[in-house]
Amino acid sequence: MKIFVSTLLLASLASGRPVTYPRRWLVPRQVANLQTFTGNVGADALPITDSGNPDRPFEVNGATFQNFEAAAARSCDVQFNQCANVANGGGDVEFEQCNQQKADCQQAQANAGGGNTGGNADDGAANDGNANDGNANDGNANDGNANNGAANDGNAND
Repeated sequence: MKIFVSTLLLASLASGRPVTYPRRWLVPRQVANLQTFTGNVGADALPITDSGNPDRPFEVNGATFQNFEAAAARSCDVQFNQCANVANGGGDVEFEQCNQQKADCQQAQANAGGGNTGGNADDGAANDGNANDGNANDGNANDGNANNGAANDGNAND
C-alpha cells in the first residue's frame, strides 16, 4: 500500500495535478469522521466512523454498514428525524427546513466522492452516474468504459 501511495504521489508531483481520492477509496481508519455534511438545523449529522469490523466497516450511531453510501444515508436520515422532532415539538425549526437539510445532506454525501449511485466519479467508477477516466455502469464515461451508456474515447456496451 505504501508503494502504491508513494507512486501516486510521485505521479502527481510529476504531472502537476493534485492527488485526490474518491470517497469510496477512503477506509474508516484513514479519517475519524467520514460525514462531510456540516448543516445543523435542529440537529447535527451523526458521524460516520470505523466499526472495527472489516465486513461492515462503517458505523453510525451503533449500526454498522457494508458500504459508505448506506452509512451516509443512515446519518442523514437520523439527522432528519431529530430535526423533525424539534420542529414537531414546537421548536424554533420549520419542518420544511428539515426536508431541505436532508436533501442537502444527501447531496453532500453524493458529492463526497465517486462510486455513489447517481453520483459522479473522476478517475474512478460510477454506478448509475458519470465517470471521467474510469468506468460507468448505466451512465456516461469519458476516456473509459460504459455499460448501458455512452463512452467518449472508450468502450460502450449496449
